[in-house]
Amino acid sequence: MDEIIISILVPMYNAETTIEECLTKLLKQCGNTTEVVVLNDGSIDGCEKKAREFEKTNSRIRVYSQKNHGVAYTRQKLIDLARGEYIMFCDADDYFEDSAIDQVYGDIIRYRKENASPDVYIYGYNLVRSFGNKRIEHRRLTSGIYNKKEYSREHSSSMEDLYWSALWNKCYKKEICLNPRIEFETMMEDVMFNIDFFSRCKNVYISSCVIYNYIQIGESLTRGKKRDNTESIKRAEEAYGKLYKKALNAYPEEKKIIVEHIYMLYSSLLDRAKKINDACLYMQIENQCKELRKELKLRVLKIQIKRLQIRGKTVLKKIIGR
Repeated sequence: MDEIIISILVPMYNAETTIEECLTKLLKQCGNTTEVVVLNDGSIDGCEKKAREFEKTNSRIRVYSQKNHGVAYTRQKLIDLARGEYIMFCDADDYFEDSAIDQVYGDIIRYRKENASPDVYIYGYNLVRSFGNKRIEHRRLTSGIYNKKEYSREHSSSMEDLYWSALWNKCYKKEICLNPRIEFETMMEDVMFNIDFFSRCKNVYISSCVIYNYIQIGESLTRGKKRDNTESIKRAEEAYGKLYKKALNAYPEEKKIIVEHIYMLYSSLLDRAKKINDACLYMQIENQCKELRKELKLRVLKIQIKRLQIRGKTVLKKIIGR
């Protein structure tokens, strides 16, 4: 058997209507050095049956099943199942562009020959939406290789931006995930994983090539509508605390930017606590904000203005999207 260079990991949950297109597009591109690993997370529809039909006719795909554990556990298990030197993720209701895997594989081989293999490859993507698609090629940093000092500012200021937080527009060197093992969190799992991973990288490769189509319609294992309540806000508060510590550990030289970013997150929690009329929770979060304001000093006003601008843009997007 040929050496497996890339493992494409597909977490699957109730994806009966989309899994065929996802796997068909993937397997058209998979050569002898690429494998597809599918893990069914306790689906109750017919998606596993459809995936196993592909497995019968193509040796490049392996399909596994488990009881329902959620996306964090599923992704962790997929990394353990992967045999490739590099790993990529694909949600079961999304799909890669027709030449995506060839592009990624070509970049890996090119930099191998130059003895300059990056620890992670980052690509552009399409947002596929009911009110119109959007093409994202890069975020400020254009094509090229960047060391940690060069990319840390961009990542630390945009940790939740899909470009930096998503798993599916990246190709990761697997050994970095395992030595020591990066554990997926159950909240903000993509954001947290990437903070942990990028903190270990010596360099990253950024390409403006668009390889992925992210479908922002409907629900799946990785995205779904959730009702806000006291418990969900408390979980978010705990997650933001973890994110704060992880970000400072990853990029201590970017503390100023990180504090500003975390303060904006906590401020959004104040709005949420106010909406559900939980005064006790509101004061608890406000105490966190007070501590951050001590760090921010005069920059608080600038951040509040920025929050209002973001809120205005969000409202405008909702109006346009209707």
